[in-house]
Amino acid sequence: MILEGGTDPHNIAALASAARDSYETHLAGGQPEPIFLVEPGATGVEEVTPRPGTAFILRTSGSTTGTGKLVELPWESVLASGTATNDTLGGPGRWLTSLPVHHIAGLQTVLRSVTAGHSPHPYRVGDPIPDGRNYLSLVPTQLTRALQDPSIVSELASVAAILVGGQATPQALLHRGREAGLNLVTTYGMTETCGGCVYDGKPIGNTRVDIDSGRIIIHSPVVTLGYVGGEVFNGRFETSDAGTFTDNTLTVLGRLDDAITTGGMTIMPSLLEDFVATTFNLTSVATSVPDPDWGEKLILVTETEVDLERLRGPVKERLGAEYAPKELLTLADLGLESFPLKDSGKLDRRALARLVKGQ
Repeated sequence: MILEGGTDPHNIAALASAARDSYETHLAGGQPEPIFLVEPGATGVEEVTPRPGTAFILRTSGSTTGTGKLVELPWESVLASGTATNDTLGGPGRWLTSLPVHHIAGLQTVLRSVTAGHSPHPYRVGDPIPDGRNYLSLVPTQLTRALQDPSIVSELASVAAILVGGQATPQALLHRGREAGLNLVTTYGMTETCGGCVYDGKPIGNTRVDIDSGRIIIHSPVVTLGYVGGEVFNGRFETSDAGTFTDNTLTVLGRLDDAITTGGMTIMPSLLEDFVATTFNLTSVATSVPDPDWGEKLILVTETEVDLERLRGPVKERLGAEYAPKELLTLADLGLESFPLKDSGKLDRRALARLVKGQ
């Protein structure tokens, strides 16, 4: 069964109905027909033959290769994820659906509502919050916009927990939201782990996290079956992310393929971006262009103008000289009003890098 995703209420309702039938079939011991979620308006969708036990098929965002892979999600992994989430957040509830349901974060808001006996509630930031125990998933861009309107903040304060994921969330943004009374929970996970399996740096449920040569490895019942026609995971997923893990707390440093090597030193853009957000209250994205002297010249793209030397000093002192950008560009310099995003709400680093290299 192929269903369109997105955030359209009709698509959400169709998915909820199909997911409810699938769940009931699963509980009865049957094999439900796999539901393949595609982006709205998708044409030429390929015929696929997933492994037995597959309940849902999702395409990843393709952050590493630029072309997403099809992931096979079984009900066992979906339910393990839901149980771990409920245990961590304080029990089941209705999930407000504000993210595209053909991506894992949006899909999970539908599935967790369905398995809790609720109908998912389509939601746009600024809508009234329904009565009862509600949960919400946002990406940082949505949270930033919400915090600009006190009336929206007042509404969101009634939500039992707001998951924030999809990309690194600046600590300054989290601090603002929590100071405003929002119960924000940072999440880390991906399609291959049925979404978030680490909340506020702590593995949830039966998830275990290892670090191998700087790479994050996840062992958990939430790990999905594998890729359609490709790799089988067997409860272990080797991510494309770098991280450190101490005192049972995970710090995600960013994607390994986002790393920039400049002057023989490797830097993780998220560390620079978070420092700039915290110190200068400025949203930025670190990228690079080829350079004969440095290998890659580190460039910081910022929302608004800022003095380069004023920024470089504190960066050198806190992160090291290799993190001090060689050049600053603003969104206006690139002809942009905002940073480019994928339809999942994640930052599109590839698109931004192409624009910078075209300067």
